[in-house]
Amino acid sequence: MLEVHPCTADDRADLDELLAASHREHLGRYPELAGIYRAGVDPGARFLLARSDGADAVGCVAVQPLPVLGVPPYAYEVKRVYVRSGARRSGVGSALMAAAETLSAGLGTRVLYLETGVRHTAAQGLFRSRGFLPVPPYPPYLDDPFALCFSKELDPRPPA
Repeated sequence: MLEVHPCTADDRADLDELLAASHREHLGRYPELAGIYRAGVDPGARFLLARSDGADAVGCVAVQPLPVLGVPPYAYEVKRVYVRSGARRSGVGSALMAAAETLSAGLGTRVLYLETGVRHTAAQGLFRSRGFLPVPPYPPYLDDPFALCFSKELDPRPPA
């Protein structure tokens, strides 16, 4: 059984391991970017963790505000979507994205943005299957030749 829940202090070691694995895989896919800064995650980002059978951490995603000039108010950005290779094509990515959308809508988000790399074809398929549409690059991806940007309009709920 798959469970997606907000990260707690007890999840930190698992989250750190997932983020490290994601980084290693990213560098394997984009070796020319080794040592080059790319957009980071805001310290106030909200992470969600996916666990299989209540134990194994199999994926993560973060949601953070996107305070960029020209972006509509109440916009958030999805960051660090990652699913362990052994858990891919089993619905984990879709469950993580659904949870990120629900969290964002609960925060009053009207538009959810994300960026992925041109070589992340499986991720592009996931995002399109969830209703995300390509959009022009937004800061800080304006001059990034590896960036593909997407957005999705949400039906926001008032914050609780």
